[in-house]
Amino acid sequence: MGKKHIYLLTYVATTNLESKKTMRQLKGKVKESKKEKRERKKDFAENKRRFFTVALPIIILLIAVLLFFIYTNTREKRKIE
Repeated sequence: MGKKHIYLLTYVATTNLESKKTMRQLKGKVKESKKEKRERKKDFAENKRRFFTVALPIIILLIAVLLFFIYTNTREKRKIE
């Protein structure tokens, strides 16, 4: 008799869940709309432009300073006589 009672409760619980069905989350990526795709591409182009105008000159400057530092510390010093 105890098993029937448990079975009945689970049946009632599943029936209540089925009556409150909601859309379940599917696995995988969410399909983006045309507007979202356009905005993503615009952001990507902006980040690419920003890389060439901000980050690249800073990287080149740091490399130049590093090379100058290495050059000045490794060259032969002139002796004043």
